[in-house]
Amino acid sequence: MNCFINGHGSAGEAAVHLGQGRLEISHSTLYNNKTGVDGSILYASYSASLRVVNSIVWNPNAAGYAEIAKDSTGTVSVIGSVVRGGSFGGATADPLINPRGYLTGASPAVDAGSTTAGCCGTSRLRPGPPPRTLVPMNGGMLTAMACQTGWRRWA
Repeated sequence: MNCFINGHGSAGEAAVHLGQGRLEISHSTLYNNKTGVDGSILYASYSASLRVVNSIVWNPNAAGYAEIAKDSTGTVSVIGSVVRGGSFGGATADPLINPRGYLTGASPAVDAGSTTAGCCGTSRLRPGPPPRTLVPMNGGMLTAMACQTGWRRWA
């Protein structure tokens, strides 16, 4: 929740490959990340469940593949989010993110999230620029993330 993930890369098939369990990405921005030759930014497989809520997934350097993908057993839902290419029903308008990762005042993503999907509330927001933190939780392979970011700030 409230993550800003920018400029990360993967030589493999996905920047985040969810092989089991559930992952919800909420009120977050995944921007300008890269994948290998055959990959999406987010990938769900082996009955994994991925839910993207009120988030932006916009990675022009993602090797030309869909931002979000799944195999025949994975499930994906996208709610109130902007997804480059419109995967799984995401809005396709360029979110107009500036080089520092903030939405510009003209961004179509401003106030465009779903209110029925739940809001994070101001108690979870902290002032200040995003620290761009991505932490492997199991020591080696990245299967879970922990990160915090600041509140929405205009360019």
